[in-house]
Amino acid sequence: MKMLGLPGQDPATQAWMTTLLDAIGDANDTCTVARYRHWDSDQQPDVKFEAAQIDTTSVDLLVGKSLGTMISLAAHKGYGLAPERAVFIGLPLVAYSDGLRDTLREFASTTPTLFIQQTADRTAAYSDVVECIGDCPQATTVEVAGSNHVYSDIEELRAIITGWLAG
Repeated sequence: MKMLGLPGQDPATQAWMTTLLDAIGDANDTCTVARYRHWDSDQQPDVKFEAAQIDTTSVDLLVGKSLGTMISLAAHKGYGLAPERAVFIGLPLVAYSDGLRDTLREFASTTPTLFIQQTADRTAAYSDVVECIGDCPQATTVEVAGSNHVYSDIEELRAIITGWLAG
């Protein structure tokens, strides 16, 4: 399986994403984790720039965390990223425009997508994500405890994701 990880805004999420992909994959998988330009500068993240850097060919599983979900959707809309399946962790709906919310619903209507969101995530509560997604036929939502937007329990995430992949 070819997995693509799009971490969050903080550089520490690159190692976190690598650990997560290693936990859900096996030795036969190919895992790529993006490294963002703003990590090496004082610039703000540039979603469009990062979306243009993604290899959009044959992604079996896309895993995006926070900012990575926004980059995923920009790459989908602008560059044809069409993974077989996707996992979005910690959707930062506070930063989503109405247009990006529409793109999210379109994506979740055509791509099997697992949404993992903390009950009271500071960027969007689980209930906000459920409301935003609506009745998208390919969407599955899972609520996890928390409010810090960190998602540090790799074992819990591994169990949720591998269970969904197997189902």
